[in-house]
Amino acid sequence: MDTWQILQEKVKTLSSYIWNCSATNETINGVQIDCVLKPKNDFWIIVEVTENQKLEKVREDIIKIATCKQYLLSRSIYVDGYIVMKENPTDSMITSGKGSNIKVQSFNTFSKQFIDYDTYTFIRNQKTFGSSVNPLSGEPDNNEYTPVFYENTKSKNKVSLSEIAKYLIDGKRIVLLGNYGTGKSRCIRELFNITAKRQLNRIIYPIAINLKENWGTQRADEIIRRHFGLLGLSHLSDSVIKILEKDIFIFLLDGFDEIGAQIWSDDPSKLRQIRSSSLAAVKDLILNTKSPIIITGREHYFNSNEEMFDSIGLKYSETEILRCKDEFTEDEMHSYLQKLSITIDVPIWLPKRPLICQIINSLEKGKIENIFVNSYSASEFWDTLIRSICDREAKISPILDSKNIFSILKEVSHLTRLKQGNVGPISISEINKSFEKVIGTPPVDESAVMLQRLPGLGRVSSETTDRQFIDFYILDGLRAENLIDSIYNNRLDVLEENWIQPIQKIGIEVFAKRIQIDKSANAVFEFLRKSLNSPNRIISGDILAGLVFYASKASFDLGGILIDKTSVSCVNFSKSLIENFLLRDSFINEIDISNYSFSRVTIKDCAINKIYGLKETDELPHFIINPIIDNFDAKPMDVGDKFQELKPSHMILVSLIKRTFFLSKASLKEIDFINNFGNKPDRQLASKISKILIREKILSKSSDDILHPKSYQRQRMIDLIQNLGNSNDKLWKEVANLC
Repeated sequence: MDTWQILQEKVKTLSSYIWNCSATNETINGVQIDCVLKPKNDFWIIVEVTENQKLEKVREDIIKIATCKQYLLSRSIYVDGYIVMKENPTDSMITSGKGSNIKVQSFNTFSKQFIDYDTYTFIRNQKTFGSSVNPLSGEPDNNEYTPVFYENTKSKNKVSLSEIAKYLIDGKRIVLLGNYGTGKSRCIRELFNITAKRQLNRIIYPIAINLKENWGTQRADEIIRRHFGLLGLSHLSDSVIKILEKDIFIFLLDGFDEIGAQIWSDDPSKLRQIRSSSLAAVKDLILNTKSPIIITGREHYFNSNEEMFDSIGLKYSETEILRCKDEFTEDEMHSYLQKLSITIDVPIWLPKRPLICQIINSLEKGKIENIFVNSYSASEFWDTLIRSICDREAKISPILDSKNIFSILKEVSHLTRLKQGNVGPISISEINKSFEKVIGTPPVDESAVMLQRLPGLGRVSSETTDRQFIDFYILDGLRAENLIDSIYNNRLDVLEENWIQPIQKIGIEVFAKRIQIDKSANAVFEFLRKSLNSPNRIISGDILAGLVFYASKASFDLGGILIDKTSVSCVNFSKSLIENFLLRDSFINEIDISNYSFSRVTIKDCAINKIYGLKETDELPHFIINPIIDNFDAKPMDVGDKFQELKPSHMILVSLIKRTFFLSKASLKEIDFINNFGNKPDRQLASKISKILIREKILSKSSDDILHPKSYQRQRMIDLIQNLGNSNDKLWKEVANLC
């Protein structure tokens, strides 16, 4: 079929939808007409279709239609005439048609008599696509899409976004599953824009619907009317409903797990009925259209695939099941950061989850630079990230300042210590009590609204208003900060609580870093002593793990204390200078004994999930007595903190290299870099290091005080950053001697 025939078929199809009758080729009084419709016996539509953009061709078609109109009028048949062109007609063409009362239009203009799709796509793109929003402002996420692969759960093959778009264009039906924050809604948005712009051999209208806006709907037409009504385009819904059963649409349905019912139950069979009932309109839509469909939702919303397919009206054998990955690959992560104009190596402590990256991308440029340039460890990265999130939330909701938001989050994290589910659930009532504990008064309307979108929390399910932490990385650091608060405020009441959840690696490092910064090791040790015989058996293990990690910076004697019947997630004895304690009859998830240097530590009668720095065939060290060990690893534990042993001068050097060589578009004045450091000795070091880099022709300085990197030195700087303490570069050695 050539291009003119394709255009003619499109015009005939659209014409039949506009005038609700068949469209055919017909010869009228010896004149061949491309498209004739007869909505009434005495009223016909005749349409000529052309790709020829010349005025002469249009005038020929005008004569053809005018001749037919005159003939039909003699038979008491009134005629509307159209000339439909592939491209926009000129003013001369339009004027020529008006003289004979014939409309000369482009195909795009002609199609708007059925659906003004250009207006729909424009308005739709101004609105949010499901949860594809800036997680801090709630506005649509307008950041550039980072291409990722999805997994086909049947074939186990990787599937790209363009391949998913082709699936839909070819008429397939798809279910896209994924956990919260893994990019399902962003995928829907990208598919909408790809398919809406695609030039095809047939007419197709992608329609992107947020299912969370369809609570209480029971029929397909209700979904359509609500969707267009919310966009302020109610007049378009009749056209869609009129041909809903056709294969002319692509329905992109986001969030089957977000259509909740107004009732809930703890009875599994009743919950299944509730889920099925809430999706009645979605099922009606899917069953009553031949159009291709993609529908998204959380992976574990239904109890089984059987329930899912039954509830939404799809057949397993006729459906592709795709899954979003939980984390970016290294290449995807690099691509994402490059879009932020950040070209440094990805820190190994950086969580590669899309939601964390989305939060980072939501922050101001200066905050992003601070995270990547001034964070030398996982704990510093966490601290910069969480405080940046709270700062931004305070700007959005001025009812609370950043400090109060941080405090509320810490209180809410404390609640999870007692939860079997680790990340929740947390009721709205519990969140409100946390607010009252921090602020001193119950939340009023405006603050209650803020609590509904408290950063880091998400809905457990549509059956309940309960919340849960959507990222454990954020939660673990908050638990550590809350533990520090409890110690500093001598909160003895926490010793009476029955904690279930210990802090993990990031929490331990955050805890240890606070001890170091605050010089509070003795106060922490005193609280540990108070906890030894308390009902709370988890807290002593948390404090011990933090002190062990802290003692990699300074020796610390625990005075021969006995810690027993606790659970510790991670004990890192590598390079630790901790001394003089007995850990007995406890569970240790991970322990690293590589490079240990203590002499008065005993681990006795403990169950150990994994031990690092020891092969299974090795003899146990003298301080580990009568253990049960499940797994061995001869390598040290990877704590992901290669900056830990750097001197202040080296940290300043690394910061200057990062800012000048690896943060593109970042104009850095020398004075601004120097003044960024809080104390006078560091500012003096920064000035000396800047002068060294200029002297060595690694940097140059312009008359306006801006530092510029020398491009030929870039690879040298990359090698230096990668090697750090192992670097043999003369620059590294010279800076080491600065004071």
